[in-house]
Amino acid sequence: MGFNLFYNKDAIKDLENIKIKVLSDSELILKKIENILSSNPFPFGQTIKKLKNIQPTLYRLRVNASVSYRVFYRIIGDSIYILKVVAKKDADKILKRYF
Repeated sequence: MGFNLFYNKDAIKDLENIKIKVLSDSELILKKIENILSSNPFPFGQTIKKLKNIQPTLYRLRVNASVSYRVFYRIIGDSIYILKVVAKKDADKILKRYF
């Protein structure tokens, strides 16, 4: 079963900012999103995690590049909505602010 990917404007802005800083990181993040999330967006190992105490359900994809990044997304039916892409060091602050 394939999933459709949708990026909100915050996620697009985040990816553009990453691309300006480190092009290879941006390419790796997009590759991981396309390869992993479009085929199996559900929790497995340490790569994908369902976040606790956040409603509606929010998931996190871990991407290790020159900096460790977190991709936050929601699953609705067969669609995946990419909400934010942030560096690991900023992830807690972003979670408190947006979710």
